[in-house]
Amino acid sequence: MNKVLCLMAASVLLVSTGCSAADHDFNSVVSAVEHKYSVHAQRVPLTGLVSMCASLKTYGGVRGLAGG
Repeated sequence: MNKVLCLMAASVLLVSTGCSAADHDFNSVVSAVEHKYSVHAQRVPLTGLVSMCASLKTYGGVRGLAGG
């Protein structure tokens, strides 16, 4: 029973570590593309408004669409 509990805890920690690194990896890829092609990522107008409306409509279930 102790081995099962330890294995479950290790798998949860492993999964959560991968999720936290995903945002950093994406930002690194965007930065590399910007540097290689001498371009900059464009912001989509009114994304903050869309994020706010989605958050209100879903009672906070969807939020943070604007990035940042």
